[in-house]
Amino acid sequence: MLTQKLKSILGIVILLNLTASAFAQDRNANAVDFEKELIQIQSGIWDNPAMLGHQYNKSFTDVSLAWKQRKANGLYRIETGNKTSSIDFDAYSFKRREKNFVFGRASYSKNNMDNIKWNTVSDYSELAPYIVADTIGGKTYGENYSFEGIYSLIQKKSTYALQAKYRSSEDYRKLDPRPKSTVSDLEIKLGGTREINSKYMIGLYAGYHDYQQDHEVDALRPGTGIKVFYLRGLGISDENFSTVVTNSGGVGNIYEKKGYSLGTQLIPIGQTGWYQSFSYKKSKLELLKIVGTGYDIVNDLDAKEFQFTLGKQYQFTNKIFKINSFASYQSKTGSDYNYNYNRQLLSVIEKYSAKYLDGGFTSILLVRGIKHSSLYQMEIKYSSDESEYKIANSKNPKQEVEHVTLRLNTGRNFQFSKSSLNIKLEALAQYCINSDLTTSSLAKGKANESLIVPNYEYLKSDWLSLASNIRYDFDTKNTYGIYTKLAYQYMIIENSKSQYSFNFAIGLTL
Repeated sequence: MLTQKLKSILGIVILLNLTASAFAQDRNANAVDFEKELIQIQSGIWDNPAMLGHQYNKSFTDVSLAWKQRKANGLYRIETGNKTSSIDFDAYSFKRREKNFVFGRASYSKNNMDNIKWNTVSDYSELAPYIVADTIGGKTYGENYSFEGIYSLIQKKSTYALQAKYRSSEDYRKLDPRPKSTVSDLEIKLGGTREINSKYMIGLYAGYHDYQQDHEVDALRPGTGIKVFYLRGLGISDENFSTVVTNSGGVGNIYEKKGYSLGTQLIPIGQTGWYQSFSYKKSKLELLKIVGTGYDIVNDLDAKEFQFTLGKQYQFTNKIFKINSFASYQSKTGSDYNYNYNRQLLSVIEKYSAKYLDGGFTSILLVRGIKHSSLYQMEIKYSSDESEYKIANSKNPKQEVEHVTLRLNTGRNFQFSKSSLNIKLEALAQYCINSDLTTSSLAKGKANESLIVPNYEYLKSDWLSLASNIRYDFDTKNTYGIYTKLAYQYMIIENSKSQYSFNFAIGLTL
């Protein structure tokens, strides 16, 4: 079934990508890169694939090869490691025509992650808190393929679009214990827009999400005996499922997640007016442990998410100004499945809960000129993250963190006779205004000391991030351009050593 999904979606996106590439002749990729913050401020609008024609106003194609690295010298998220290196290939293209537009994207990444602990799965953020973990950790190697295609049909007052995304990945370790994860991730959306009067247009989309991860943990060295924990949240593990992996017996699991999304949008037909977006997403995740020829459900996780934006944009002679308010709320409720020794289900009890809330304001100004353009952006955001695991006859482990984040961003684009240059600078500061942690003595494998407390110290730390992004495009005499790009970020964390990341890329534009 997964192979058939891959063949079907791959065929669609390759066709769309080739179509877009064949017709895209204008060299606008540099402008798209420079003005991407102007686009991202309305990210809720672009969730609707039928809005893509309003996201980009000219055709472009961008193909790049990049080397990326991230290194944390002090505090970091334990489950994701302190160092990541990757080689990434990315190709995407957009073509606007009179009665339709098409978009295609294909990417590949080969990566490795160092010093991962308390995690043997891929896509940690998708599956948390139900992680199959070990205390040894190590270096993980991975490959990732992703494809995307959008096709739209434009009528007199309406637009209809179909979007398909598919991602396939594999992650593994080369030393005992040897986890291996294979991921298949499919998302399909159908969207439409309709002009309601001479000034405004409304949009509506519906989406479906189907995610599966096949996961196993084995050992090859004779005499190996490594404990594998089935975590249930805040260091608590399931003792009935947690087991010891040896060279004569490993464990196998399946993560299945299915969900849907709905959204509405309002945008001005011209460049001045109000815009709004609202979306609702619901999903259910199940962790299944393979037992013989069957499986037992270990946990399930129900998630709901609401997102809302409201803003206004202004178009002047050579300026675009947008001011945007945003808010989101996400809740997760997890249940434990309990069995007797004969694998008979005894109970399903709701144990885990998590809530995430954020909101804020963003403003951005773009000043376009003949030889240079300038970009200025400011954002302030409040966020609250809370999680709890219920324990009978004991104090519940609980974690709460609240932040205020300030972001300042500025950029300058220079247009020369045969080349162009983008320079961007960003300062991002996070301040923790409240935090609290309650641990439980029931946490196994020294999870409190080596997982819960270090993660909490990282999450509640104040930090300052400084980043630069430079891109230089050179036009050739042929039908393509060449560019190089260098992005660097340096993070100063309270009571910890610094972190850094960089991204160096070379590419072609058509």
